[in-house]
Amino acid sequence: MAKLENSVAEVEEMMSALALLIDRQGGLLDNIEFNMVNTKYTAGGLGLLMMMLMMMMMMIVC
Repeated sequence: MAKLENSVAEVEEMMSALALLIDRQGGLLDNIEFNMVNTKYTAGGLGLLMMMLMMMMMMIVC
C-alpha cells in the first residue's frame, strides 16, 4: 500500500511540474506572437516611409 501511495505522490509531483512548464511556455508563445505582430506593423510602416521618401525625392528632382 505504501508503494502505491508513493507512486501516486510521484505522479502528482510530475503533473504539477508539467503544469508549471506548460504555463511558462504559454507565456513564451504569447511573447512570440506579440513580437511577430509588431514586426508586421513595423515592416508596413517602413514600407510607407520608403514610399514617401521616394515621392519627396521625385518632387525635389522635378
